[in-house]
Amino acid sequence: MAEDTSIIQMVARGTKLSLALYGFGAAVPSATADTSRLAKAVNLLSFVLRQVGASLKEYGTIPSYEAFDTVKEILLQCHIIFTEIENLVPAEFSKENDSTPMAISRRQSWNWNHASRAQIEYLLGHVDGLKLTINVMTQTLYTVKVVAWSR
Repeated sequence: MAEDTSIIQMVARGTKLSLALYGFGAAVPSATADTSRLAKAVNLLSFVLRQVGASLKEYGTIPSYEAFDTVKEILLQCHIIFTEIENLVPAEFSKENDSTPMAISRRQSWNWNHASRAQIEYLLGHVDGLKLTINVMTQTLYTVKVVAWSR
């Protein structure tokens, strides 16, 4: 299934992004609490994406075209939100392993401002909405399976 591959790729991207957020939070003290919350939310989103992927694989087929469209829309929304998060967190901080005093000072002096915090709140809400949508879809797929077995 093509959506299996897309789900796996999105799960991998979310997991990688979560690790980068934890690294950014460790490097920028003023952002630690915010980025840790966001990293946890992204990690949980990746987990529920993996669950829906496993459900789809277990059932062998998507019950309807509407379900297929919903999976595609969820993956598109994940792509959008992950891109927004990647744009918020400077890549040089999350990938930087330089432990020289100058690099440490530069990371610690980076300003995590109120606009960044407001953006984090927006992103957290979007991620939570996606998680809820995926959970509903997983429960619906399970219900379809139980109904099909009972016949």
